[in-house]
Amino acid sequence: MQKAMRISIIAVAVGLSGCAASDGYRDDNRDIAPESGINDNETGLFETALAHSDKGEHKKAYELYRQAAELGDAASQFMLASSYENHQGVSQDYSAAAAWYRRSAEQGYLLAQRNLGRMYKSGRGVSQNDSKAIELFRLAADQGQAGAQKDMGDMYYYGRGIPQNHSEAIKWYLLAAEQGNASAPVSYTHLTLPTICSV
Repeated sequence: MQKAMRISIIAVAVGLSGCAASDGYRDDNRDIAPESGINDNETGLFETALAHSDKGEHKKAYELYRQAAELGDAASQFMLASSYENHQGVSQDYSAAAAWYRRSAEQGYLLAQRNLGRMYKSGRGVSQNDSKAIELFRLAADQGQAGAQKDMGDMYYYGRGIPQNHSEAIKWYLLAAEQGNASAPVSYTHLTLPTICSV
């Protein structure tokens, strides 16, 4: 079974070898949807902002995300943070990005938990803190967020903030790959290829 899984992962990795690499910050952002508990006004603002963003009208999208974010919409808080982080419609400001990711993450928004973790990992907008990054990655990963599962694999692989453990890294990479995370199979292959070649 494990050998078959490894071969499947390699097949996926080979199929992805022509794909452009992602920095991991935007790979999940198209899966955003307003979460329950928001009112129609917030939903309307979010959907209108998303439509403007899709048309490349980032300034207008930023203004609408901000309105909905200030009303407490977690998805809009996430997108506002992303606007600050990626210089879309507003000047790049990592501190503001981290603050808005935090507000969204505190409401349980998985993508915000993951991206705030990445900011702690890199030290952008916050003091670099691998322990805090792991805490946030694990929070989102344990709830099934594939990008955070891949990030957990990376933390174990490199031993950042936790003891290096390739078995644990493989576990997280497989969880992410099973959900279609495009970069997890490549990471997994780096760990297992010597094992497979010796079989």
